[in-house]
Amino acid sequence: MNIFHHIERGAAQHPGRPAILFEGSTTTYGELAGQAARLSAALSTLGAKNGDRVALFLPNHPATVVAFLAVVRIGGIAVPLNPRLTAPELREVLIDSGAEILVTTAELRATVYSREQALPQIRHVLIAEGDAGSDLSWADMVAVEPDAASAKMPGDAPAVIVYTSGTTGSPKGVTLSHGNVDFVMQRKVEYMGVTPGDRLLLFLPLSHCFGLNAVLNAAFAGGASVVLHRRFEAEEVLRSISRDKVTMFFGVPTIFVLLLEKAKPEQLHGVRYFFSGGALLPRDVEDHWRDRFGHLIYQGYGLTECSPFATYNHKSQHRMGSIGEAVRGVEIAIRDVQSGRHLPAGERGEILLRGPNIMLGYWHKPEETADSIRNGWLHTGDIGRLDEEGYLRIEDRLKDMVIVGGANVYPAEVEQVLRLHPAVLEVAAYGKPDAVLGERVCASVVLRESFGVSFQELTDFAAARLVEYKLPTRIEFLPELPKGPTGKVLKRVLRERNSVVASPERMRLEHKDAVPIAANARELADRVTNWLAGTLEADRRFIASNVPFSELGLTSLMSVELAGRLCGWVGRALPPTIAWQFPTVDSLVSHCMNGHRVTAARIVSTELLPVPSRFDDMQEADAAALLREELARMNWSGETV
Repeated sequence: MNIFHHIERGAAQHPGRPAILFEGSTTTYGELAGQAARLSAALSTLGAKNGDRVALFLPNHPATVVAFLAVVRIGGIAVPLNPRLTAPELREVLIDSGAEILVTTAELRATVYSREQALPQIRHVLIAEGDAGSDLSWADMVAVEPDAASAKMPGDAPAVIVYTSGTTGSPKGVTLSHGNVDFVMQRKVEYMGVTPGDRLLLFLPLSHCFGLNAVLNAAFAGGASVVLHRRFEAEEVLRSISRDKVTMFFGVPTIFVLLLEKAKPEQLHGVRYFFSGGALLPRDVEDHWRDRFGHLIYQGYGLTECSPFATYNHKSQHRMGSIGEAVRGVEIAIRDVQSGRHLPAGERGEILLRGPNIMLGYWHKPEETADSIRNGWLHTGDIGRLDEEGYLRIEDRLKDMVIVGGANVYPAEVEQVLRLHPAVLEVAAYGKPDAVLGERVCASVVLRESFGVSFQELTDFAAARLVEYKLPTRIEFLPELPKGPTGKVLKRVLRERNSVVASPERMRLEHKDAVPIAANARELADRVTNWLAGTLEADRRFIASNVPFSELGLTSLMSVELAGRLCGWVGRALPPTIAWQFPTVDSLVSHCMNGHRVTAARIVSTELLPVPSRFDDMQEADAAALLREELARMNWSGETV
């Protein structure tokens, strides 16, 4: 077995058929096989052999395809790298992979050898595009006489190391075998119906498993042509669809959101098939696409660790909102995160996968591999549920789940609701640490052009569709969301931007709109009463100053928000538990204006919880921590206190 065999087969059966169309040039199957064979011979003369790693630090380009095929042809291990990596990031993955040969471009060479970069293990650098200078020239390398036939490899021999995008931390090298890649190629051809007459549009990065295996290699396995672009540029892609007679389109959800805004139906004429992957496709985008363009967006499920294809939503049995059923040869189970037991249909838990698509492991990381693959099952870290017919619905990332006062909140649910607002183009929801509740829900929003909306308008909109503890307590409006190379939103970046615990001082800074400072007790009481009336949607006349907040309907999250407002109104830090400690307008205003220090006995008062004997007079932060412990002991679910 060798995943180069499908290129050899294509060259033998239809040597003149276009394999790659790129920027006005065409590479046929015969030419592609010949170039790869010559380059593999040149790599052999440099000492590359079975099992050696060759790094491909390249943009989307025909040379990237040739280099990948040349490496696997001789039994080497290709290491495709994102050309957007910074010098420190590049250094990390090059050292980790142990690659001694690097293929790059003249433009990217500066990143490879910056002043801070020292890569003594790199013995040879091949320049695939631009002036080679003192490095190896592409033209010279592909002029070498081809050697013998491609190496025959066992199915479990490693073929490629794909580094994860690092959305949850440092990148790890996912090691895929010839058997992994061949399985995905064959299933993609089978389920997507790829034919020799198809032309697959490919702007997804070849450094990522989606573009490399699910599109490029699948196209070659089906004898089809690839219309290759360096990157996604909306206007050029739309021109290419018509000019290059594209029949199959592949993208991530953000691409489909953008095209819903920009594309006209006639610009997509001729495309018979649309596929979305890489992240959860919002149901409203799926519906609007079908209504506007008259086509379904097909979905599957996979991640780099499964090469990346595990489920598919069939045309004949299509389920809107689903990512399909397991492809032939793959098993799916849903695992209870707490107990580890497998769950029946309809119950939500972690998605497990088993089959010939599962990676060999993380390169030189046995502990991480053992944690990810247990008893043959890949633990995906994704949350989903199966229906009675075996169709899977993915709901969120396990690591993205937000726990608000003990209650689980799935960001995808919050995003789905906010996206229904006509002003919202893109949204990402995530958790932010909170001193009292553990976490609060936050959201970053990109608005449509010519639209405006306030925090209050969005939260009011969401409040009609979400239970109170799921509502974002902070929304930031951004010109764009941070994304990885495939367009996946980097929630890790958003969390890091907002990772400071919601301390009283932080809360005061977040409520700059709350100034100027109240001049006296009457003015502060008016502000509190007006805020309560607006938040509780009550007539101001019925907000009695001596009635406990809990009787008025103030919930735990609302009380934290009120504390933040108070910080701004009085111009100093206050504990986020302040509205629990002084649960009426009168007591709250009196405390804030007089500046009394709060004791633990007040924090855990008989109005809220019995005072445990161990709660002595202490600092507010310590008292708040003990309060959280007491709430957890009571299995508080985040509902009204």
